[in-house]
Amino acid sequence: MMTVARLLGPVDYGRLTFLAASMAAFRQCLDLGTSTAFFTLVSGNHRGPAFLRRYWSWLALQLVVGMLTVGLVLPQEVFASLWTGEGRVLVALALVATFTQGAVWNAASQLGEANRETARTHAIALAASATHLIAVIALWHWGILAIWTIFAATALEWGVASWAAARLYRRGPHLGGAPEGSTRDFIREFASICLPLVPYGILGFGSQFGERWMLQRWGGPEQQGLFGIAQQLSTVAFVTTGALTPLLWKEAAVFQEGGETKRATDLYASSSGFLFLASASLASMLIPWSGEILRAAAGQQYSGAVFTFTIMLLYPVHQSIGQAQGALFYATRRATMQVVLGSTTMLVGLVVSYALLAPDSMSVPGLGLAAAGLAYRLVAVQAVSVTVADWILLGRRRCLRRFGLQVVLMGAMLLLATCLKASVTILLPSTAHTVVGCAISCGAFVAAVVTIAYRCREGLLRVFTE
Repeated sequence: MMTVARLLGPVDYGRLTFLAASMAAFRQCLDLGTSTAFFTLVSGNHRGPAFLRRYWSWLALQLVVGMLTVGLVLPQEVFASLWTGEGRVLVALALVATFTQGAVWNAASQLGEANRETARTHAIALAASATHLIAVIALWHWGILAIWTIFAATALEWGVASWAAARLYRRGPHLGGAPEGSTRDFIREFASICLPLVPYGILGFGSQFGERWMLQRWGGPEQQGLFGIAQQLSTVAFVTTGALTPLLWKEAAVFQEGGETKRATDLYASSSGFLFLASASLASMLIPWSGEILRAAAGQQYSGAVFTFTIMLLYPVHQSIGQAQGALFYATRRATMQVVLGSTTMLVGLVVSYALLAPDSMSVPGLGLAAAGLAYRLVAVQAVSVTVADWILLGRRRCLRRFGLQVVLMGAMLLLATCLKASVTILLPSTAHTVVGCAISCGAFVAAVVTIAYRCREGLLRVFTE
């Protein structure tokens, strides 16, 4: 995506990210919580071909309904107010691309994860990402790089990747699987998990779409592009944590099937401690160098996103823990609790987003902070939500102890990273504000954090798990 951002520029990249984000939000409305139920069900017991055919048919129906909605059903006045200046064909193509990369790939990769084929699943995802980079460069070389060609390439790449990942499940063991059952049994099994998630998905659509629409409406495509590049770069902190959540979900579902809910909770307590250390370490290491990283990755044209990027680097710290919490809630069949907490978070987030994004000329004036305002909202509301969920899952005492340790560790790591940057700047002035200086500082940071974490491993483990 960095190559796409460089080649398109902030305005067109802002259009692309808004279309992708709005279609991803629309997909939540179509999903009705079934993707969450799907992974829970395939993780607990191996499923046969009839089960999979029914779920793939359901995904196809979602896509058809979505295409008809944006292509024909929505009145032109409504369509124009939601996607100002965009055509129906481009919006429909954005839906196909995000649906393939989101819903279809999500289901296929979950099949691989459920069969404990994590390494191969991630290898397929890496191959798809590399193919996308090659495709973008080729489109640019041929002079046909545009938003529509990027969406078309995305749909094709992730469609092939989904086919490859889904085949991993067929190669797995077929012993001890759940009985196939009828279509009615299929619907009943999904409904037992999904019913509380239906209003949650609709609210999620309103929240996600509403926030990006407000940024597009009051900030414009350029601010959308600045936020998009900051958000995209900040996801680097998920590199070390993204693979753990499906594993936690899978193992927690197995424990739940065996009636061992406490073991599932203990697994969350220990794994979430690792998630925090990994994501907080990476974020702290990069924050002092956020300006240099952004300009090196996306170019000088995105220099206005430095502050937003700095804030967004903090977002994965609690987002990774939030994903683990969601996995535990769903795996242990406590979806209602997740729905209540998530719905409250989204409603509060919408209000905060309006206050931070709305211009002062509105009847209810806001602060007009544009991209930085949306970054503030994501980080602050996410941190509060995760802390509340920790309180529910682990109890007041464990939650407060873990929260205190998180504050101390985050502050210490930020201080260490800042001091290392200052030292590099003073001792090696020729490398100041360069990628070389960043590499030296980050290398020293990793060495220091790993050494300290190893020496204090018993104390850290005790605080996070007891």
